[in-house]
Formats: sequence, structure tokens, C-alpha cells
Amino acid sequence: MKDMHEGAKALEASGKFGISDDLRRAMDEYPDLDIEAPPGTKVRAVYLDGKPYHGGKYDHEVVVKHLKEGEVYTIANMDVGGWSTSVELVEVPGVSFNSVCLSPVL
Repeated sequence: MKDMHEGAKALEASGKFGISDDLRRAMDEYPDLDIEAPPGTKVRAVYLDGKPYHGGKYDHEVVVKHLKEGEVYTIANMDVGGWSTSVELVEVPGVSFNSVCLSPVL
């Protein structure tokens, strides 16, 4: 996830891939969350046009249920897996979020 935006931009530059306007907005507004970010890192949910943007349907449902657009949350723990990374937040104990649904607050 750390280099997702850089990879998309490189593919676009090669002429083999186009980036949608929504993806470009997401890349501009929400930097990638480093999967090595330490506990205590401040994050926010990735929302575009009032709804979660990255992740699948289940990921969106979890975000909508537990995270408010624009609110800042604190990483408690991350579990880096082979295919995805789960993030637990201090403010929402016992709930895991897909890391692609979160962006660091810079």
C-alpha cells in the first residue's frame, strides 16, 4: 500500500493505464498509509463525495458504521498480512479496518 499511488502514476505515464478523475482526486486528497506506521499515528477515513472510496463493500460498511468523514483517529495496532493490512484504532476498540480505507493526517 505504501507505493500504491506512485505505482498508478507510473503506469499512467507509461501510456498503458489511465487514472480516473475519482482516483486522481483520492490520490491528491489522501496520501497512502505506510503499513509500517507506528502506533499513535493519526489517520482519517478515505471518503469521496460523502462515501468511502477505497476497499471493498465490506470495508465500506465497516467504515460507514464506525468512522465519521473528516474525523481524526489514532492507530492502536496494525496486522500486516500477505494480501491486506488490518488496522485497529484507539477510538474504536475491537474493530479492524482495511488499511486502504485510511490515510495519514499530515
